[in-house]
Amino acid sequence: MDPGPPYDGYVYGYLAFDSFGNLWVTVDNRQADPEVHQIVELSQTQFANLAVDDEPIPVFTINETPEQQAENFPGWGAIAFDSAGNLWAGASGPQPNLFRFSPASLADGGLPDIAIGVPTDASLSLAFDPIPPGLPLQQK
Repeated sequence: MDPGPPYDGYVYGYLAFDSFGNLWVTVDNRQADPEVHQIVELSQTQFANLAVDDEPIPVFTINETPEQQAENFPGWGAIAFDSAGNLWAGASGPQPNLFRFSPASLADGGLPDIAIGVPTDASLSLAFDPIPPGLPLQQK
């Protein structure tokens, strides 16, 4: 089923919850011009209000940087939060391919404060062990 505008071409990929219960999701639209590659945050409060508003607008958006656009950035991959509240995001394609967004950088516009080139494809999977406290995950 085609949901029609404005959703044509949008693909929702990876997700992660922060310690406050907010949901972070990667979003791509390769049909848009220019292409859209974002990480968006939906607040816990928005989930509580889904019965009234089932199309919440993200409360925060991380866009690709101009440098990433210039290098034909393929989009964000796996995302995960560590125990210090840093958001880590992998990307396939040219290095650097692993990015850290500290809580301070998220509060100040969403530019990564660390970019690392790792020899494997960092876009596929990210996890922290032990599971950071406060995340809505349980280890059995």
